Amino acid sequence: MRSLLVVLCALHASHALQAPRPHLVTSPPRTPLELRRSLHTSPLRAGPPAETEERETPTAQWLASLALAGAALGPVCDNFHSAAGVLGYTKYQIALGPAPDWWGGGHLFQTAYWVPPLFALAALIIGGIDAVVSSQRPPPPELEKPSGRRVAGAVAAFVALYAFSALLATGLAPATEALVLWPLAVLLWRAHDPTLASFVAGAATAVGGPAIEVALLGGGGLFAEPFGHLYAYGRPDVLGVESWILPVYFAGGPAVALVSRWLRRGAGGGAVG
Repeated sequence: MRSLLVVLCALHASHALQAPRPHLVTSPPRTPLELRRSLHTSPLRAGPPAETEERETPTAQWLASLALAGAALGPVCDNFHSAAGVLGYTKYQIALGPAPDWWGGGHLFQTAYWVPPLFALAALIIGGIDAVVSSQRPPPPELEKPSGRRVAGAVAAFVALYAFSALLATGLAPATEALVLWPLAVLLWRAHDPTLASFVAGAATAVGGPAIEVALLGGGGLFAEPFGHLYAYGRPDVLGVESWILPVYFAGGPAVALVSRWLRRGAGGGAVG
């Protein structure tokens, strides 16, 4: 029996040795040029780097553009008040062109040399407040990167409110006019930029703007010449200013905040809404 097992094992071993082995196919060696081409066509090759987030406008360019926007818009708005006789400049006045009768006579354009830099500074302060608050409480995408149409609408509404304040000032007492303008100013904020950032910017402007005016006006009589006394309101009721100017300043917050974001994001960045 044992001899039979030995014979069977020997036969099995000889059959295994005679069985054909699989043939290993080897590729011919590649030249350096072929290796380089294979690397370029390999599906594992990394594609072009994905586009990163849209870059913001450089800080210096953003601030310069914002200051120029404020310096350009300020005298236009200021002219509504000076042309309507709401206020009058006593120093460094600019008066251009005779105004038609329907304009009220006088000059077509009136402002002062120090008005453009003052409005430029105001725009920078509002833009800075908006940027700081927005970094903590980001606005929704359509307001973080506002479209040019939204920005233009907010600026137009602010200019209209400024002009309307001059019209009302010719017939309403300052306190009564303030009651009319405050709801309109809040509505402007709600309709164009209902964000915490622009609300804070508007509130800060409504407080800081009149405070600066008080200094420019001589502190309502608190400061003697030559400090202040650069102009005068026709019917001042609070430290030399008229109280309806507060809601006008507040309305500037949303408008300038949108302009600031639009400039900071590269003039809209193709945003819609």
